[in-house]
Amino acid sequence: MDLAWRFASLLTLAAVCAACGGDGSGKQTTDATSTIQSGIKSTNFCGYQVAGGLLGFHKVGGSWIVPSVPSSGADSASSTWTGIGGACSDPPACTVVEPTLIQAGTEQDRSGGQAVYYAWWEALPGPSIQASGGPLGTQSFDVEPGDRITVSVDGSSLVVWNIDIADERGGGNHWTFHTTVPYVAAGTTAEWIAEAPLSIGTSGTGQLPLTDFGRVSFFGLTQNGTSPRLAEAGTAFILDDAQGNVACNPSAPAGSDDAFTACSGAAPCS
Repeated sequence: MDLAWRFASLLTLAAVCAACGGDGSGKQTTDATSTIQSGIKSTNFCGYQVAGGLLGFHKVGGSWIVPSVPSSGADSASSTWTGIGGACSDPPACTVVEPTLIQAGTEQDRSGGQAVYYAWWEALPGPSIQASGGPLGTQSFDVEPGDRITVSVDGSSLVVWNIDIADERGGGNHWTFHTTVPYVAAGTTAEWIAEAPLSIGTSGTGQLPLTDFGRVSFFGLTQNGTSPRLAEAGTAFILDDAQGNVACNPSAPAGSDDAFTACSGAAPCS
């Protein structure tokens, strides 16, 4: 049995920038057939970011409904998260990728013929850590399709970050998770992403295909406590697979510029 752990590395994040120009020019690449608006090409990100100056972002939040993934088929992986860092500091050119990243979200994978769901957090260069009560804890932080997940990543103190994840099921609170981590982030980007993550396991390191999650709706998005104004300030990411085919694309911003949907596949997302 192959054991694997989700992991985002700077190499994977750098691929966002490498994919920006397509021809290596650093210019924004668009694909009008993949989404109803243009976006930066990526090998691992699908969703939106906003960019600012150094220490421009210290708090990010958002909610989504955990999608259902098929249990049959080859192994695949998908992560849904919000965080600060790791994206393009200078969109749309995308010549600079912020090297720090602190994030939290959920995993929706297909492994060994089973659908796997769990919540996690991560502060690069460290690996992702599954939400748990610690070695002496007994609380379960189980995740199921249809759960409403709300995440807050708050570094207002600039040194110690508070990470909170809440799971609602059946209209009521199912569990809440809280942890703190010392971390120094450049804070030039904030993002809301469906990702094809790296995995590190007994078979080595690699990037599994993106799990066909169908649709995942992000809503109630905030940066520094206010709306990210995605239509005005946001930059979209379109995820391409290893063959250069569109594997995920985001819809246009919805709500009060604080919501959107990410769709697996190349069909326009709305």
